[in-house]
Amino acid sequence: MSKLIQNSVSNLFENKAMLSICITSYNRVNELMRCLRSIDADVKDVEIIVSEDKSPKQEEIRKELEEFAATSDYKLIANFNEENLGYDRNLAKLISLSNAQYILFTSDDDAFNIGALSHILNVLKEKRPDYMLTAYSSNDDKALNRKYNQNFDIESGFDSTIKYLYDGILFSGLIFRSDLVKNSIFNMNRFINTNYFQIYLLLKMLYHYKGIYDNTELINCIGDGENGYGTTELSNKDPLLADRNNIFSNLQFNKGLIKVIRIFDEEENTLVIKSFQKEYSLRSYRGLARARADSRKTLKRYWKEMKSLDIKICYPAGVYYRVLWLFGKKFSDFIFGLPRKILYLSRRKRT
Repeated sequence: MSKLIQNSVSNLFENKAMLSICITSYNRVNELMRCLRSIDADVKDVEIIVSEDKSPKQEEIRKELEEFAATSDYKLIANFNEENLGYDRNLAKLISLSNAQYILFTSDDDAFNIGALSHILNVLKEKRPDYMLTAYSSNDDKALNRKYNQNFDIESGFDSTIKYLYDGILFSGLIFRSDLVKNSIFNMNRFINTNYFQIYLLLKMLYHYKGIYDNTELINCIGDGENGYGTTELSNKDPLLADRNNIFSNLQFNKGLIKVIRIFDEEENTLVIKSFQKEYSLRSYRGLARARADSRKTLKRYWKEMKSLDIKICYPAGVYYRVLWLFGKKFSDFIFGLPRKILYLSRRKRT
């Protein structure tokens, strides 16, 4: 039987596992246990790491993990932060605790699809990539689920960096070689409240290393747990981060994403941000349309705040705004729906 291990050291296990399943945890008890019970790989291949980020339910989570460890054959490392680190630094904490060859990120309100984890482990053993992108299942936005029409290799360099950036927006299902990402968990204070440290990691991998994509839907992103973003003292209890139903919430998250991309550009002397702002403008319809559905006043405010972001808002967004302003959401959905879908799906194809 496994034992609960707190604040593990890197040489804990004599034989390195293939994969560290790194789970961020904050105040979600039932969801975390559902995630843990969905892990169905060979016990010798994985270790499980949970880093609980000083939530109000930390002691309840500790008790549940102790019970899980007492009845499971999986190696479980449970870390309980003594202070709230925030999403980005908690990811870095998970990386620092890994003893395995690869790191897989997932959230406590996600679950593994049956049999998918064993398949992914076999691919890792066979191909030994520097990183892997995996598809995921979700009840929302099926076309956005990191889903391509076939498996493929990813070459290193700037082209891959700008092409696959958006595939890291959701951190669940991203897999990195642990020794490579451990080199990136320095000066973490610059990422506080950006909420997109995984984008920085992915950009580094895409730019410098070779990876693979596997279209097996590894994780089911259920997303039914309470939102932990913006609720802590560290995040200044930002209501726009905390309330994901707020029309302006995504713009607040976008500020952190843009900051992370600029950190990468400054380090690598690249201009990823230039390509990103074009793609961002192309993808801006959903937020603008949601604002217009509320009112023209809300749309005007949303447009103003979007233009205040630290990027140049490009031509497509301006077209969306004007058509939405004049004709409303229903007509605009009809006008833009098919062209946007065709364009997006064409980008997801691999031949």
